[in-house]
Amino acid sequence: MTFAQATTEFQRHLLQRELLATQWNVSEVARRLDITRQHVYNLVKAYGLKREPLDDRLTLASSRTPPGWRDLRAHGHALA
Repeated sequence: MTFAQATTEFQRHLLQRELLATQWNVSEVARRLDITRQHVYNLVKAYGLKREPLDDRLTLASSRTPPGWRDLRAHGHALA
């Protein structure tokens, strides 16, 4: 993996994490990342991120619990 590829992957992951944490509140994501709302929209488009229905139920109540795990447990999924 090149430096540019690693940087792109890091940015995509960071953006996706913040979008989930804010339930896709673009203004809040922009504030947290200190970028413009338009830049958030441009990154979402560039990385092909799409809001999924499950995203609305995800919360980051605990920093030790990865996003979505609590929701998966509630629906009877076994987690390693």
